Amino acid sequence: CVNTHDPSIIRRGDGTYFRFSTGGGIAVHSAPDITGPWEYKGAVLPDGTSIKLWDGKMDAWAPDVHLVGDTYYLYYSAVRAVVFDGHNLAAVGVATSTTMDIGSWKDLGSTGVQSKDSSEYNAIDPNLFIEDGRSYMIFGSYVDGIFQVTMENPPATATPNTYAKLAYEPAGNHANEGPNMFKHGDYNYLF
Repeated sequence: CVNTHDPSIIRRGDGTYFRFSTGGGIAVHSAPDITGPWEYKGAVLPDGTSIKLWDGKMDAWAPDVHLVGDTYYLYYSAVRAVVFDGHNLAAVGVATSTTMDIGSWKDLGSTGVQSKDSSEYNAIDPNLFIEDGRSYMIFGSYVDGIFQVTMENPPATATPNTYAKLAYEPAGNHANEGPNMFKHGDYNYLF
């Protein structure tokens, strides 16, 4: 598991573990146990994302995988494939599969969560959070805090006009990265 950026790990019903990570079209590794051995299987998006926010190449980063009903949802950040130059052109995309096997993923494109230079947020680092049957996308990094948007059912599309800021770092460059929300008891925890 060396050189693994932005990992998301999930266990399939047959006991197989899958690890998804930034790079190579969302790299996929699997293992019979959480401790390994991990074997590279391929890419979720071998031809890249279907999201096009500009004329150049788009990269897929920061996968987040969840089983909802009998379908696996893999959310990812679609970003400009350039060194960060101050532009916020990004979107949260989604791909679905019923098995997580290579070749089974269908890229559905953008969830509707997108950012541009004038956006208050940067649409990266997605995390799906489900509470009481409602789905929320927690996202955002580096620019101006962590945000949440309500998702439709099934959770492939954002509900318009439901954005809310959850967290903000008032000091320095205001950088927050990689949000994840979990429920424990009666409380929700945002990391």
